[in-house]
Amino acid sequence: VTVTAAAEAASITINAPSVNNGITISGTNSLTVSGAITVNAPGTNSRTDTVAVGAGTLSAGSISIAGGTSTKVGQVTVSTGIINVTGSITFSGTAGNAKFTFTDAGTLNIGGNFGSGGTLTTTGGFGTINFNGGVAQTIGAYTTYNNIEINNTSVGVTLTGATTFGGTLT
Repeated sequence: VTVTAAAEAASITINAPSVNNGITISGTNSLTVSGAITVNAPGTNSRTDTVAVGAGTLSAGSISIAGGTSTKVGQVTVSTGIINVTGSITFSGTAGNAKFTFTDAGTLNIGGNFGSGGTLTTTGGFGTINFNGGVAQTIGAYTTYNNIEINNTSVGVTLTGATTFGGTLT
C-alpha cells in the first residue's frame, strides 16, 4: 500500500503473508494511526514486511515489530522523515529479523520505551531518537545509537544495558 495523501487509521496490522508486503509513505505525505501498528513476520522465507516512512510523517500510538526465523523480516524504516509514537516500540521473535532502520537523517519522537530484542541500524551514522515522554522511559540495549535527545518531562530515561552513542547525547 502506498500513502499518496494524508491518511488516517484506527490501527494497522501487516499480516504474515507469503509475499513482500507493507506500507510506503510517498513523498512528504503523512499517515496517522491512533492505535497500534503491528508488523508481523512474513510466513515464507526471503520475504519482508515493511513500513517505509521515507520523507513523510508517521504518527502512531505504538509500534510492534516481529522478526521470523531464517529470512523472514519485519521492519520499520525512515529516511529523512519523522516518526511520532506516543507509546512504545517493541520487538519480538528473531532479533536479527525484527528491524528499525534509519537510512538518513530521520527523527523518531517516542513517548514510551524503545525496547530491546530487535536490530537498530543507523546507516551512515544518521538518525535521531528523541525520548519525549511524560513518564519514565527506557532505552533498549543496542550496540550503537547515533543521536539521542532526552526531553522527558517526568522522571527521566534509563538505559537497559551497555550502549554506545555514535553521535550526540543531549
